[in-house]
Amino acid sequence: MAQCITTAQECTSDDPVSPARAAGLESGDTITRWGDADIENWEDVQSAIAAGGDAPVSVTVTRAGEERTLTVTPVLTQRPVTDSSGNVMTDSSGNPVTELRPYVGVSPAYAQVAQSLSAVPGQVWTISKATAGVLLRLPVELWHTTTDLISGNERSTSGVVGIVGVAGMAGEITSADSELYGVSARVGDLLLLLGSLNLTLFIFNLIPLLPLDGGHMAGALYEGTRRQIARWRGRPDPGPVDTARLMPLSYAVAIAFIAMTVLLIVADIVNPISLR
Repeated sequence: MAQCITTAQECTSDDPVSPARAAGLESGDTITRWGDADIENWEDVQSAIAAGGDAPVSVTVTRAGEERTLTVTPVLTQRPVTDSSGNVMTDSSGNPVTELRPYVGVSPAYAQVAQSLSAVPGQVWTISKATAGVLLRLPVELWHTTTDLISGNERSTSGVVGIVGVAGMAGEITSADSELYGVSARVGDLLLLLGSLNLTLFIFNLIPLLPLDGGHMAGALYEGTRRQIARWRGRPDPGPVDTARLMPLSYAVAIAFIAMTVLLIVADIVNPISLR
């Protein structure tokens, strides 16, 4: 929970108190109702705040097993505009784009919740879709990484990282405060990081471009389709597809991958993404 309204990293005596603190909200409170809206997740809170403007609103929270009702009065402040990847949008001059939005000063908390084995396929599917979405936006993400590297802006935690960045995240997980971050949570996050890395490499390798496996699969599918069509039309087997003719494209793709790897290594060293 934010203690003040500021764009800096830390509050000063000149910064006004945040609406959340002024209303008596505390870290660890569970919001169950915001105005007339029942709250089930963080997205519900965001939607309720955005829809309510700066009018005072009755907020119901659960604290230490007891239900309490507080009155929160949001303030309208200029907040950065972000894209779907969480990157702060900038104008033609490189300045952050802002808009007037209601601000309270609350943020979500994360906790480990035990799940059954039946939930694993759904989680794998969700992570796979998210990973595929990032790969589809890869040129845009690389552009953001490049501009952040040149301008010195902080990189979005939802952006792409290279192998150095993954190693840095693993280091942050293992070196975190053990009193706040237990062994089970640490091991779980390391396994999740390892699994996500392998899943990303698997999906990335399915891109239908040589020299990736996806390119060889695309060539085999094209060859099989051409032969099947020839059989349907009563024509002789057209023979194998000469994928060697695509070697110039393979070289171009390989060079692009090498350039991407170098860019991410430099970005991960000079302007790393931190989990903290």
